[in-house]
Amino acid sequence: MGRRFGDKNASTKRAETAARVRLHRERKREKAEQEAEALEQQEKFFRELRAEGLLFFGETAPTVNCINISEEIEMARVWSRLLNVPDIEPGQNKRGWILSVLKAWCDAGCPLLHLESQTLSQRRAETPDIEEYQFPDGSEENYEYEPIPGETNA
Repeated sequence: MGRRFGDKNASTKRAETAARVRLHRERKREKAEQEAEALEQQEKFFRELRAEGLLFFGETAPTVNCINISEEIEMARVWSRLLNVPDIEPGQNKRGWILSVLKAWCDAGCPLLHLESQTLSQRRAETPDIEEYQFPDGSEENYEYEPIPGETNA
């Protein structure tokens, strides 16, 4: 009893399997190299941001996100002045106002903020998915004016 026409012998099957395994391992190695290179580029980018003092929207320092709603509003006010967005008003929803500043930032091409001079940099960030933005606790409340200690109403 012999092989049927078109059937492959065992050595052909082994060679084909070995070729598929070799190609799979090569693709896996190439993917790992690409991921390592992308990670290295990202780390280089963040080192440059720290060195230049550049911030993304929602950061208080390079690569340090705002941790509470007060910091978020404080930093959004800096952005709003630079992007010509009206300041937050008492009774206005905090989240809605921050979202309007975030949208203005995206519309402006996502420039980074130079922390020391408080000016917009020529460097740009990738446009984020606004739906994925993480708002701090308390952002659903309305804004109430809190005077700065020692401030007088004149």
